[in-house]
Amino acid sequence: MRRFAPACEVHAIVATAVQVVNTASTPLPVNSINDPGRVPYQATSTQLLPSQTGGTLTFVFAAVPSNHRLVIQHVSGYLAVASGSTSAGIIGVAAGNTTAVSNFFSPTLSGLNAFDAPILVIVDQGLQPEVTVYVPTWPAASTELITLSGYMIDCSVAACSPVIYQ
Repeated sequence: MRRFAPACEVHAIVATAVQVVNTASTPLPVNSINDPGRVPYQATSTQLLPSQTGGTLTFVFAAVPSNHRLVIQHVSGYLAVASGSTSAGIIGVAAGNTTAVSNFFSPTLSGLNAFDAPILVIVDQGLQPEVTVYVPTWPAASTELITLSGYMIDCSVAACSPVIYQ
């Protein structure tokens, strides 16, 4: 009949066999499986309007590189609006022809429409993020800008699961 060591002896043997010697100046390298190949992303698109116009203005950003997925978490912008216009701007964020769209209103005050909003839009490789803004009247010679931020996932490090739109 075999004799097994009591559980307390086994734990004592294992505990003494493992010793971590890393210090604060040389930390233990770690890898998060929930954060594969994540790279911060921020891009700004500007447009100079040469004359007074109205309606929609679309800001198109660079296409997402091959083997990557872009997760947009934030949109902000600074838009000049023609004097006397009190209407709200309608901002839509999408990626090509996908159904992943985030829309919201942004109030106008004294010829300025500035916004800063959390969103969630996923853009797969090859597609270009787009922000479409509607304001009744844009002033002449104004510069409009939109900034997107979030992160990009490298799908060659860990496969990106398909996005399911319902």
